[in-house]
Amino acid sequence: MHMKVAVCDDEPVYRLYLREILARESLVRNLEIEVTEYAGGEALLEAYTRDPLSMDIVLLDILMPGMDGMETAKALRKRGAGCVIVFLTSLEDFARQGYEVRAFRYILKEEADRALGPVLLEAAEEFGPEEYFSFTCDYCTHNGSGHCGNYSDTNGDGYCDNWNGYGNGNGGGGHHGGGHHR
Repeated sequence: MHMKVAVCDDEPVYRLYLREILARESLVRNLEIEVTEYAGGEALLEAYTRDPLSMDIVLLDILMPGMDGMETAKALRKRGAGCVIVFLTSLEDFARQGYEVRAFRYILKEEADRALGPVLLEAAEEFGPEEYFSFTCDYCTHNGSGHCGNYSDTNGDGYCDNWNGYGNGNGGGGHHGGGHHR
């Protein structure tokens, strides 16, 4: 299984530490993990805006200069991001706020070494079948991990307004929960 993991933390040493954990988990759990790193929320949002399908899982620190992790998560959700958000932080104080952005897990940084592998598997099991099932609308291709720039949800119901359920004749048109994006 291929996973695109974005690591967003302002500490270069911790990003390296997470990259090493992800490399180990990739081997141990037979996962193909593609890692991108971001030093702050602004850079992560810029990358998401350029390519919404570039992030299946976001490992997000909360306390960062500039845009903090909670603000970043809210901005991702506001843009329609269906990626799995896992908060990695040194403080327990923000755990309740994670529910506001539909965070998948909240892991303390000192527990990342033992907790991250199981969380990756849980995310793959819970979201896997949907994440890798693509369908098309008249304008674009969608999947559970994000959407292209033609995604439009003007009435806020979580459905792409451009998707007609029939596809565009380019290999799609399957039914996927009415075109619902997480």
